[in-house]
Amino acid sequence: MRVFLTGATGFIGSHVIPELLHRGHNMLGLARSGAGAQQLEAAGADVHRGDLERPETLASGVAAADAVIHCAFDHDFANFVENTRKDERNIAAMGDALAGTNKPILITSGIGIGTPRNGGPATEDVLNPLHANPRIVTELAAAALIARRIDVRTIRLPQVHNTTKAGLITPLIAEARRAGAVAYLGEEDALGCRAYQRCRQAIRAGSRARRAGRAIPCVGRGGRRCTHDRRGHRRGNRIAGTFDRNRRHRALLRLDDSSSPLST
Repeated sequence: MRVFLTGATGFIGSHVIPELLHRGHNMLGLARSGAGAQQLEAAGADVHRGDLERPETLASGVAAADAVIHCAFDHDFANFVENTRKDERNIAAMGDALAGTNKPILITSGIGIGTPRNGGPATEDVLNPLHANPRIVTELAAAALIARRIDVRTIRLPQVHNTTKAGLITPLIAEARRAGAVAYLGEEDALGCRAYQRCRQAIRAGSRARRAGRAIPCVGRGGRRCTHDRRGHRRGNRIAGTFDRNRRHRALLRLDDSSSPLST
């Protein structure tokens, strides 16, 4: 099928493209610049010009495809609340283009959105409309599409990293390097984030999910979910060697220690 992908030149979207091309799908990627268009063409995707500031350009991309994957989000955290509202507008515009069709849309959100009001682990079965994270607006917009009988699935993404970029952790690493030390909570159970490969696989699984409206978490090896308790600690795969067990009772890890991946 022909799949319209927002965020196609981004951290996750750029890995979704080869994954779906390999399975015989035709990719139509959103690009806001000439450089982005060249990146998509080099990856083997068709180009749809537009951007998140113009919801009508996303709607026209939907009209030109058989299915939609919405990975785009403006990560300017100085304007986070407004950017969630922008996401709401874009989802609504794509919903208008999807109404009356059988086209599915897969929307990306955050893993912690599944935290219930009384605390406890975040799960895919929970949608808390009063969640304190402004990103809940994304899932409420998805719920509004479901109410209109549009085929919607949600992927709740964790922190995402590769060998050079660690998502939201990257600026914290930069600050730790500047200060010469990094503070952390807890003992040696430094629990990790999912690499982009897991998100790519989860998005593929979401596109095959039989039940519309389902929220699907990224999972680690052995099928363990990345979840949060009410203190916000992640439960998932360990990052072996991140923190020296002999230092587990200390509040700081020196960055001149060669055992730390932050020292490289």
